Amino acid sequence: MDAMVPDIGPALAARIRLERASREWSMDELSRRAGVSRATISKIEREECSPTATVLGRLSGAFGIS
Repeated sequence: MDAMVPDIGPALAARIRLERASREWSMDELSRRAGVSRATISKIEREECSPTATVLGRLSGAFGIS
């Protein structure tokens, strides 16, 4: 039996954009605060890649959320 796994990519990308915009941070600012490349942040926000657990941890740490 195959289980349907929802694609959380769009919701995750939207949440990262929302958190960044609500703080009025550029991608460069988030990159500096999280220690994640600007290119990676851009790809995540455009849903071109999914963040690893490490990257997601760094982003949430920069935002101060769990």
